[in-house]
Amino acid sequence: MGKLLVVSLDEAEKGIFDKILEIVNEADISIDRKLDESQSDIQIDGLSIMPGKHKVIKKGKETNLTNIEFRIFYVLALHQGITLSKEKIYNYVWNGEYLQDDSNITSHVRRL
Repeated sequence: MGKLLVVSLDEAEKGIFDKILEIVNEADISIDRKLDESQSDIQIDGLSIMPGKHKVIKKGKETNLTNIEFRIFYVLALHQGITLSKEKIYNYVWNGEYLQDDSNITSHVRRL
């Protein structure tokens, strides 16, 4: 049986959370994490990602994304600077078993 680790950090400790994710990803440890769209908005260089509203605002203009495109974009924004495999992206976005068919992810990422 595996071990369960629950971490609760406030916004000021985001760097610690990012470091934990980096270590987990580098060690290729399997983690179950559902996409938490109740998180606060993400701001990146003139880009605002609002998970609660499924909106992306770039330089004051809303960018139209499908639900899946938004979820992929949001996952990538949450993991800035961390390389995610197609399997991990799939697990975050679809919450299901990865079927080794990455053409779906590739087409969505290409559009983004």
